[in-house]
Amino acid sequence: LLPGDVNSEDVYKSYQAAMPTFAYEYGYAYIEEILLGVTEVARALNLDDEATELIAEYDERVAELSKRIVDADLADKPVSVVRYRGEGNFSIRFGTSEAIVFRALGMAQPEGQRNPDDFAVTVSLEQLNILNEAHTVFLYVDDESGAAEIEALQDNPLWQSLEPVKNNRLHPVDTGVWFNSDIPSLMGIMDDIERLFIEPSEA
Repeated sequence: LLPGDVNSEDVYKSYQAAMPTFAYEYGYAYIEEILLGVTEVARALNLDDEATELIAEYDERVAELSKRIVDADLADKPVSVVRYRGEGNFSIRFGTSEAIVFRALGMAQPEGQRNPDDFAVTVSLEQLNILNEAHTVFLYVDDESGAAEIEALQDNPLWQSLEPVKNNRLHPVDTGVWFNSDIPSLMGIMDDIERLFIEPSEA
């Protein structure tokens, strides 16, 4: 459930009353919350072995990529995530599943983007120079933002002036993967980090 989402909280309470064995409320800013979700649902569905295997795969992947990040001297290269919602509306996210992965892999984040409980900060196009504090930026776009709007963004001189853009270190990623809070999505985020962040430095 998203913090402050009254409708979701009402739904949660009704489900909690009906299914107390695995109804719970979290904002999914921490890996412990996601792992508890996996184990509790698995317990209710009698899929404990499958949950244990899935979590082990996640832990193995984290260990592998964490080492490669250190070996590639990337641990001190801060990264940011930007969600573009269209019409000049941006949010820099750090209390979401992407930041869970960053912390798990030992990836740095700029100052002011390290407290998961703060969730995100909304900025305008004119304020996006905050991204100059990041070595690499991952960008995902809400589906309702049309191709013409994205093209206009890429052509904007303010956008082109950003250091990560000028240095080809701003990477569009799949919203359907990066916006979700489950183990398969975390694994997909790690695949993108491997391809876009780690491998270029290993080449």
